[in-house]
Amino acid sequence: MDRTAAYKGVVEKFCPQAAIVYDKFHIVKNLNEAVDQVRREETRKAESEQKPIVKGERYNLLCSSEKLKPKDRTKLPRCCYTLFF
Repeated sequence: MDRTAAYKGVVEKFCPQAAIVYDKFHIVKNLNEAVDQVRREETRKAESEQKPIVKGERYNLLCSSEKLKPKDRTKLPRCCYTLFF
């Protein structure tokens, strides 16, 4: 199921012994939204010289490392360092 509280409540009420399992699509979607929110907030707070480093890196942050091109892999550590340190 997705993470809607209504679904969980109904399952707990009518099927108390059922195991609740959230589907991968919705978990990944929620994680991507969280990463995107942090990226936007940190971009707003960044110094003007740091903004070009972070701007346009959404795909690289959300993409699996196997899918990144070599040139994008080299940009990612700089972007992450700028965002989080």
